[in-house]
Amino acid sequence: TLHTLHGTLSPEYEKPLVHARHQPYISISNRQRVPELALNYMATIYNGIDLDAHLFYTQPDDPPYLAFLGRISPEKGTHLAIEIAQRSGWHLKIAGKIDRVDVDYFEQFVRPHIDGKQIEFLGEANHVQKNVLMGKAIATLFPITWREPFGLVMIESMAAGTPVIALNRGAASEVIAQGQTGFLCQSVEDCVAALDQVAQLDRALCRSWVSQRFSVKQMVDGYEGVYQKILLERLTQNGKSSLLLPN
Repeated sequence: TLHTLHGTLSPEYEKPLVHARHQPYISISNRQRVPELALNYMATIYNGIDLDAHLFYTQPDDPPYLAFLGRISPEKGTHLAIEIAQRSGWHLKIAGKIDRVDVDYFEQFVRPHIDGKQIEFLGEANHVQKNVLMGKAIATLFPITWREPFGLVMIESMAAGTPVIALNRGAASEVIAQGQTGFLCQSVEDCVAALDQVAQLDRALCRSWVSQRFSVKQMVDGYEGVYQKILLERLTQNGKSSLLLPN
């Protein structure tokens, strides 16, 4: 059995994982790993997306706007996206679901700023709506406040041609090519400053970056390679390596 861990390794999961540390594991980013648990990681395999299902936009809308997509929550940093937009004077379009646990957060930190002009809230978006919203934006904001193990929004945005401005937390540094497909920032102030340079980034490069590193093919090839390695080890242990099929 091969196990892929998709969430963050929070304390409630650590005990059962430690008891099964010798099982083979896949991490979805290097940042997701917790060295203290000493899990038997076989590889890091990044999440992949189907590029054919994500349209590429050669240029943003005029006048330009910023996009924020994701769960409306403090972890995703919706309030920080609003602050970035307000401090920079840029138009911000927000789309995402509101879980019951985050209703109070929305009412206190998000709703008061929604004016339908500079700050818009569009509600939850489907795949097509997300692609259009990000593809027509000049940049997607990813101001997370937690150690997110991956972040599909980043690669979905870049696949559409739109660079990402992110706080440098979690796996953001593994997903964004600094100064090429977006900017990794240390603070809200850095994010605001990055907006002055974002229009200079090559949207075609954003798309090719995802194609080269985060496609479904790369993901599938990675898993097949790990399965072959596990099978080889098992068959070799049993003295049956001659039964392996050729590539």
